[in-house]
Amino acid sequence: MVQKPHGFIGKFQGINAQGKTVAEVAESMFRVLASHPKTKFNRANALIHQVLYAGDEPKALHFLSLLRRAGKPPQDILEKLRENVRDRELLTSSTKILNQLNQLLAEYGLAAVEPAAAEMEFDDDIPF
Repeated sequence: MVQKPHGFIGKFQGINAQGKTVAEVAESMFRVLASHPKTKFNRANALIHQVLYAGDEPKALHFLSLLRRAGKPPQDILEKLRENVRDRELLTSSTKILNQLNQLLAEYGLAAVEPAAAEMEFDDDIPF
């Protein structure tokens, strides 16, 4: 028999985990934290931080995916992401990351981030 949490905050405590895998329970918890007004901002801010400081393309794509699944992020959080992405070469040099990021930004009416400009290489051995 499954007991429901009791007390005045019981309706906020319980996630039904019966018959679910660990991954399904984690997904349920993620969705609650990402959508609740008291935790939504912090979750979105943490995910944006993870995107900006991801060490490689797969990690950045994973955190962008989580950000999209979390529901509508606060507008100022998305603007923060858009502005800071320009300083991260990993993010602006990856077509996959930029495509995902720009789709997210477009969904909320924000301008796209342009790819990093290719740097020109110079050969110092040229005599002129």
